[in-house]
Formats: sequence, C-alpha cells, structure tokens
Amino acid sequence: INNRGIVDYSYPNESITGADISSQTHVAEILQTHEKVISDVFTAIQGYRSVAFHVPLFSGGQYEGSLGILIPFDTLARKSLERVSVMDTGYAYAVSSGGTILYSPHPNQTGRSVQEIFAGYPSVLSFISEAQKHEEGRGMYCYSPPDNTGSPVPYHAVYKRIDIGDQTWHIIIATPEAEIFRPLQTF
Repeated sequence: INNRGIVDYSYPNESITGADISSQTHVAEILQTHEKVISDVFTAIQGYRSVAFHVPLFSGGQYEGSLGILIPFDTLARKSLERVSVMDTGYAYAVSSGGTILYSPHPNQTGRSVQEIFAGYPSVLSFISEAQKHEEGRGMYCYSPPDNTGSPVPYHAVYKRIDIGDQTWHIIIATPEAEIFRPLQTF
C-alpha cells in the first residue's frame, strides 16, 4: 500500500491493484501514525471478512507506505473456536470491543452487532456488556434457541478478554444450564 492508501500490488488477487483503501480505518491509522496496526474484523475489498496486519515501510527515514497481510477471519476463528465444545450443546463465540460478533456457531450472526442480534434479550446484552468491562469472569443469561421455538433457556458462561495489537476481542464459552445439571439429575 503506498503512502496515499492505494494498493500498489496484491497477491494472489492482483485485480485489486490500484484500489484506494485509504478510507479503511486501519489504513487511515497507519497513514497518520506510520506505526504498525492490526485491524478489527472488516470486510476486505476482496469480499471476505478479514483481519489486516500492516507494518510501515520507510526509505531514508521517509514513510513510503505499508506492507499488509490479510488473514481471512473465518479461517482464524474457525481454527481456534470451532473446536471448542462443552458437553453436547455448549459453544464458543467471540465479540469485538465495538460489539460486533466476530465468530458464532450460528453463521448468520457473524459480522452483525450484538445489539441487533440480541435486541429482545436484555440478559444477553447485559452479560456481553459485563464481559467487555473485565479481563475474565463468568455469568449467566437467558436465550431462546436460534429457531425461536420454546421459552428462553438459561446459559452459564465464562469469558476471557484477548488483546491482539490494539484490538480487543472477548471470547465467551456458554452451556445451557440443563445440560450442566443433567449429570446431577441422573445421579
């Protein structure tokens, strides 16, 4: 990326060469600060959700642009979070500090705002808000199944804050209460 935010070269997708990406938040930041930057998850001009890592390039002390690496977020999240399973129906999801769902086992939620997805579930919104304030912890919330059948189900969840560069993500692992207590009820 040159010092004006224009793609000078791209591989393997060379078709975006010449594109002006100076309006992307992370590109605007490196153009201003001339310091390395890690983006939040965004939709790249290539059309997929990504995380970008840019390092500044200098020649004779003069800022010339940046070298950017684009990492497909679904691959990154899937490799890290998809394998997380708690009992039969527990799952992991990730939320950005801005409230965007970065990863969910329900693909239609990824990339959308928690305010939009959980508008009818104040306990979920409250739990996520608390998770965003702390390094780690645990709590409880109620949520209906994705197909909206039945009454809200209590979930027990733990969360952990993850700092990646100047970005903060919150990893949440949740399990339905009934599943947690099933072994006790069987006993």
